[in-house]
Amino acid sequence: MKERQVKESDGRRWLVREESRFMFSEQTSCLIASSEQAIRRIWSYPAGWETLPDARLVDLINAPVPCRKGVPADSRDESRTAPSIAGRVSSPPSRDADLDRPRPPD
Repeated sequence: MKERQVKESDGRRWLVREESRFMFSEQTSCLIASSEQAIRRIWSYPAGWETLPDARLVDLINAPVPCRKGVPADSRDESRTAPSIAGRVSSPPSRDADLDRPRPPD
């Protein structure tokens, strides 16, 4: 498996690897770019991507993704998606809260 690391000008580091195991896709391979903040799949990339200059590979990672039917154009905006998901998840009750609750009689 081909793999490479690149660093953006803002310091974000990406691990980029080529994957080619897809059972239910017409595509035979893609690049997977992962950082601490995001994971991106790149379907259209040049042969010899592993020898591209870092800046060109970062451009591929950050390139706009064509809209698919039913997917908003701004769906890759991490600043919008992460908080909206986190805002809908409630925290489980603490164990201390359970201890303060009166117990039913035996």
